[in-house]
Amino acid sequence: MYIHGNAVTMRFPGGNGVVWSPHTEGSGMNGVGGVAWSDIVGLHQDFGVTYRGRAGQHNFFMVAIPTPCRRRDNGVLHQALLDEVGFTFESDEGVEIQQVGVFDNRGHVTDLPIRSLDPSLHPPSLGGLNPDFVLNRTLFAINPTAVTAVALTFKVFFAQEGNITFFCAGATFQV
Repeated sequence: MYIHGNAVTMRFPGGNGVVWSPHTEGSGMNGVGGVAWSDIVGLHQDFGVTYRGRAGQHNFFMVAIPTPCRRRDNGVLHQALLDEVGFTFESDEGVEIQQVGVFDNRGHVTDLPIRSLDPSLHPPSLGGLNPDFVLNRTLFAINPTAVTAVALTFKVFFAQEGNITFFCAGATFQV
C-alpha cells in the first residue's frame, strides 16, 4: 500500500528562524517559492509536497503508511507482516536523506540501508522517467515483521539551501 507524498509532514517546523523554540534550533526552514506558511507546512502540490531547508540545517519528516488490519481465520488471529518499504523523492544538490527509519506503533523496526551520497536515490525529475524504475530503485526488503501501524521517518540534511519533494511512500505486506 502506498500513500501520496502530500501525507509527509515535517517534525520540527522551522518557521522564520525562531530561535527560542527547542524544536527549531538546528532545523531552520525557509518558505518554498515565496508561498506563505510553506516554511511550516510545506508546499502541497498535485504531485507531492516540497520543503525548503536552510544551509547547514537538518530536519525529520514522517509519514504513516496504511497498514492492513489483523484478521481471524477459523479462530486463528493473523497479523500483517511488513515485507518491503519504498518511497520516491527529488532533492536539490546538497540536500540528502541521511537516514530512513521504519517504525510500528510499538517502536523502532529497522533503519533502511541507504547511503546519503548515492546519486541513484536522487532522480533529476519525474518528467519522462518511468515511475516503476524509480520505485524499484527505492524499494527495500525487510525481514518479515508483524506490524499494526507502520510509519517512516526521513532524516534530511541541507548542506546548502534547497528543496526536497516527497512523491509517495509505502510498503508491501504479507497478509
